Amino acid sequence: MKFSFSTQHYFRLFVFLYCFFSLNNLAVGQHYSHEIVNSEMEIDGKKLASFTTVFDFPVDAVTRGFWTYCKDFARLQNLRSYYRVAIPPADSRSSQGYVLYGKPFQLNGMTEFYLALDPAGLENNSLADLQSQVKNILREFKVDFYFQYYQEMIDFRIKEAEKLSKRYHKKVVKEKEDNSSASLLRQISELETGIRTLRAQQLALYPN
Repeated sequence: MKFSFSTQHYFRLFVFLYCFFSLNNLAVGQHYSHEIVNSEMEIDGKKLASFTTVFDFPVDAVTRGFWTYCKDFARLQNLRSYYRVAIPPADSRSSQGYVLYGKPFQLNGMTEFYLALDPAGLENNSLADLQSQVKNILREFKVDFYFQYYQEMIDFRIKEAEKLSKRYHKKVVKEKEDNSSASLLRQISELETGIRTLRAQQLALYPN
């Protein structure tokens, strides 16, 4: 997922704060679920069949990520309570584009995200395939969102481990190993364990 500068800045600040206050705690963002369920959402009084999944992130982070993710292939409108996503035809030989609606809901500090196809003007024989595409879009967005989050956590821990390693080697060179040296080694080990865990979580985003 390609983040704009402003979204990258927001996302990295978000990750940094969680890392700073809980460096070795992977509770935030670790409860990724592949589950996407059939649901229903209402847009301007019209009920639409939709797909829903849950992110254990606040609404603001998820909506920013969704906006940036969709910009690569669609035209977006922020209509306050929901997003209108206009997807153009796949190529010049296809005359049919389609419209999606994305709608986030706050859920106990997490985000329940709905994505629906607007069937208006679409041929009935194309709806099943398009609904499948909608589900895939939601799945791919969620995977990319979490992958980016885990990568930011990994990068943060690598930088912290490098800083601690330099401090430790300075002590070794000066032959001044003491209790703080053991503490540095323990912190480095904890960071390396966290990195391995996060990389495993990245791999788990892509089930066989």
